[in-house]
Amino acid sequence: MTLWRPSSAGRLTLNVLLSFAQFEREVTAERIRDKVAASKKKGMWMGGNVPLGYEVWDRKLVIDEDESRTVRWLFERYLDLGSIRDLSIEARAAHLYRRPTRRVSGSAFGRGNLHHLLTSPIYVGRIRHKDAVYDGEHPAIVDRVVFDQVQGMLTEQSPKRRSAKSHRDIHLLYGLLRDEAGKNLVSTHANSHGKRYRYYVSRTGDGKEHDQTDKTNVRTVWRLSSTIIEPLVEQQLHAILSDKKQLASWCEDTESAARLADVLTAAVTLSTRYSAIENHIEKQEILRMVFAGITLRNDAMVLEIASDRLIAALLDGAVNPQGSAQRHSSHNAIATITVPIILKRRGVEAKIILENTPLAAPQKDQMLIAMIAKAHLYLEALTDGSGAGHTEVAERLGIHGPDISRILPIAFLSPKITEAILTGRQPADLTIAKLTRMLDLPMGWSDQAALLTA
Repeated sequence: MTLWRPSSAGRLTLNVLLSFAQFEREVTAERIRDKVAASKKKGMWMGGNVPLGYEVWDRKLVIDEDESRTVRWLFERYLDLGSIRDLSIEARAAHLYRRPTRRVSGSAFGRGNLHHLLTSPIYVGRIRHKDAVYDGEHPAIVDRVVFDQVQGMLTEQSPKRRSAKSHRDIHLLYGLLRDEAGKNLVSTHANSHGKRYRYYVSRTGDGKEHDQTDKTNVRTVWRLSSTIIEPLVEQQLHAILSDKKQLASWCEDTESAARLADVLTAAVTLSTRYSAIENHIEKQEILRMVFAGITLRNDAMVLEIASDRLIAALLDGAVNPQGSAQRHSSHNAIATITVPIILKRRGVEAKIILENTPLAAPQKDQMLIAMIAKAHLYLEALTDGSGAGHTEVAERLGIHGPDISRILPIAFLSPKITEAILTGRQPADLTIAKLTRMLDLPMGWSDQAALLTA
């Protein structure tokens, strides 16, 4: 009998059968979901990818002693570092990798992988099902106190929903910075000890530092702290608004020479007003009104100024520059100013120093200062006459043993270098990473100076 017939009876029969088939699929799916929920409520592991640190025996999770040591190290090390990104770097340096799969063979821990691992209740002997968490049948790998401390630190460092009062924590140059290849720099941030650090980084895509359009051309990968680049651009903003000769030239180009006095007065007013503004969104709007873009090169910073838009806004009144910018958005005259720079590497970051300008006020590296304090604390604990070794000191201070060997050499820095660090006058590339990775730090003060401050 043919079910499908070009008649109403045939179509009715087919639709009834299809409805019953759909009903059976939905009933089966509901039974499976209920079975999984009931099993997880009893604490049973219901299959899937085996978590790192466990292996499956008789359909139950049992501890894998080798991998469980890696899991405990990741939890304890995160409490010391307070940063998933730094934890990922240290895990790679310690040659710790994810469990190989059929598709991937032992890849490095990424930030997403580490966050998933650190937040998984399975490591304290519990099973998660949707929003509920139940006691599991499997043994715990991580102590509950350590797990709760990690969750508290992760919660504290998680990004907060932006409110009207959090405008001070925005990237002023968002959408303006780009590299020499014309690719925009991406705004990002990192949290450490309850403080947010903002950066502008290159969009590398595949993680390679090469321009994909030209295999022979190596493109600089930028990672700029907002505390370095933003003040430099603001300094150039004030220089532009105080350059009477340049403003007069732009007035002539826009046929506004007759109102040059008004432009100069408004420029001074805008510069003064910008310095007094506390709302970072208003600052961002002024920067976007003046600058059409900022291109970073290894030897220069190229400022693209929307000169006609700037002059029009100053003539309309610098009290409300964002409104003027919108009304004159059709103008497209661009003037360029090239500012020579000196680029110094600071680990993965880059520090820009403007040539032929007064030195900026020193900025203390609080984390580097704290590292020096730790090094002297470890040295004092080892030389207090108690005869304690590295292991005993690590247990007494509650730290990871290898950290003592890694940090202790910093206590033997020369007084001149130590003083420079404490006053914020150390070289831009003198960082914690550079010091702690220097296994053969010379003991001679002159050799240290030649190596670290050259």
